[in-house]
Amino acid sequence: MRLSPQRLMAAAALLVALCAGGAVHFALRAPVLGLRLAADTAEGLRVLEVAPDSPNQGRVAPGDVLRAALTPAGAIALDADLLVEEPDQLGTWARYNGFMARQSALAGLLAKGTLEVELAEGGRRTLTHRPRHLTELPVLFWWQVAVGAMGFLLAAGVLAFRVTDWPARHFTLSGLGFLLFSSAAAVYSTRELVLDGGLFLRLSSLNQYGALLFTGALAALLGCYPRRLGRRPVLPRVLYALTAVGYLAFFFQWAPDLSGLPAFVLGLFSTTFALAFVQWWGTRGRPAERAALKWFLLSIYLGTCLFAGFVLIPSALGVPLPASQGLMFAVFLFMFAGIALGITRYRLFELDRWWFQAWSWFLGGLAVILFDFALAAWLRLSQVGALGLSLALVGWVYFPLRQGVWSWWQRKASNDRENRFGQWMLALFSTTREDTLRAQWHAVLRGEFAPLELLETQGTAPGVRVAQDGLTLTVPALRPGHVVTLRHPARGSRLFRREDVTAAEVLVGMGRRALEAQREREQGALAERGRIMRDLHDDLGAKLLSLVYITSGGEGEQLARSAVRDMRDVLDALEAAPCSLAEAVADWRSEAQARADTVGFRLEWLTAEELPEGLAVSARQRTNVGRILREAITNAIKHARARHITVRVALGVDRLELSVEDDGAAGAGEPERWGPGVGTRVVQQRAADLGGSARWEQGARGCRVEVDVPLEGATPVALARAQ
Repeated sequence: MRLSPQRLMAAAALLVALCAGGAVHFALRAPVLGLRLAADTAEGLRVLEVAPDSPNQGRVAPGDVLRAALTPAGAIALDADLLVEEPDQLGTWARYNGFMARQSALAGLLAKGTLEVELAEGGRRTLTHRPRHLTELPVLFWWQVAVGAMGFLLAAGVLAFRVTDWPARHFTLSGLGFLLFSSAAAVYSTRELVLDGGLFLRLSSLNQYGALLFTGALAALLGCYPRRLGRRPVLPRVLYALTAVGYLAFFFQWAPDLSGLPAFVLGLFSTTFALAFVQWWGTRGRPAERAALKWFLLSIYLGTCLFAGFVLIPSALGVPLPASQGLMFAVFLFMFAGIALGITRYRLFELDRWWFQAWSWFLGGLAVILFDFALAAWLRLSQVGALGLSLALVGWVYFPLRQGVWSWWQRKASNDRENRFGQWMLALFSTTREDTLRAQWHAVLRGEFAPLELLETQGTAPGVRVAQDGLTLTVPALRPGHVVTLRHPARGSRLFRREDVTAAEVLVGMGRRALEAQREREQGALAERGRIMRDLHDDLGAKLLSLVYITSGGEGEQLARSAVRDMRDVLDALEAAPCSLAEAVADWRSEAQARADTVGFRLEWLTAEELPEGLAVSARQRTNVGRILREAITNAIKHARARHITVRVALGVDRLELSVEDDGAAGAGEPERWGPGVGTRVVQQRAADLGGSARWEQGARGCRVEVDVPLEGATPVALARAQ
């Protein structure tokens, strides 16, 4: 039965409550002498302070040195080993077992009521104890319990919503190990002096099992996250088997000494470096997985390397710990929070952005530690002197150098961005048509982000947004009701970041300003065009009409009427009113037929197919093609004295194909020998203005002119008129 997220989290909370309650129960079983003791390397344990409520007030005083506890079986030495925070740091099994035996003996004596001790300066004192109260549990105890609980709950929170994911399962097992070893350590590391040896041994074993489970589960997690290594889960099984072997080696004391245990943990952890390399290689070309892996590795190695440097390595080398083990548990809490963010892939594009900064911070702290150790070892300085000199070197050398490199990189990136934006602005503001501007804006987005895919679709976008863990960037399009989606930036090598959102917002604003400027130019051109149209219509039009009436009945009338017709064509073109292609063809045919009826030639008009009613042509296209047809007919009548003219109209692939063939005398010669005239140049120029071409060929009976004009700018009539 699959548990709901609520029930799973409730079960996790119950387990945390049981561990915390058990830790409190066992911590309260430690007897209280009311003494604050410190190791006196020469003779025993020195009394630093006697608490006001101590049952031993008046029996011992600060400065007394307790050398041994007296029993019927003999004296029990009281030395620094009894105050050790973590018994694993004792080095040899003999010291470890002797430690546990002395703890059992001392606890047994106190359980009987009193403990007789021998002072270093001579004399004996009888000590007694009292029960430990809940309010006396130190802050370090609650700290370790709370940190372990929070780490496990973070891992369980991921599992609650990803029950079937193996990475979430391994992560939860790692959190369980963290909960176990932190809860066990909280009990014995915060004792005053004595804890029952049997309980101490069980808690120490639980601590070791939790540490091994924590490490093995982390390695198993890296074996299947962000990509599963291998088809079968062989690697996790091997790692968990090594975890069991390590625990048995500790429990049965198979290792030569205790230093082998932290060495084994470090060896188990070192497998993560090899797995990290394999995962890094396998995530190339997968930016989302690479970003998750980067944050995952940062979380693991920041926490574990700090803990290893402050706890495991000193323990393996027999060096005193530079910081309390309980305090260092806090680094694991940061690790669990980071891994949780990585597995859930929460705002990966932000995590990827912080990755470099976090590593920079970590390396700065590591540099201080390394300088400190090196100066203390090589120059034989005191610890305080070595630390001060290392801080000076890092502050005066490392940090300025790092800041200088970072500032240079930032300036270079800023200059490159400014240069690119200048080029983008020039490209956008130099366009003259709205469709060209949209295409150029898409080219600018491709140039800035280098996405593997750019798609404009219908939809709404309130602003620039990063989606799909940084894989996509949605941008409001220049066309209303549309949105542009960019996927996989930098040719799929990274994720979109916050800086990309800012850059995209700048480009959106730049495109909109260019569109507004273009429309303002068009409005200005329309206003000027309207003024010219009014002048032509009111002034020149009136004079041409007067000329028609004055020259009525002669050749001048024909010329005047032709001028009026040309002026109307110019006005129609200036008005820029689109119409359907079928309407334009009908007008061309009507005009040609009127000329045939007037001049007296036979017109044969052929249309290859039915023209679509929804296809619009601009006034410029309509006027120029009409004039090309008019000039071709004029040339056939005037120069070739044609009596039969055939006009064919057809649609090609995004092109209008026009053919005018006559039966005139020009067909008797070779086309190469035909001399170009004003009319042919007019036809060629008007076709070129529309992006087309015109050519003359020898027809079946005379001359044939072939004209083709592109219709890329043609749009549906309703849309064209709406614009």
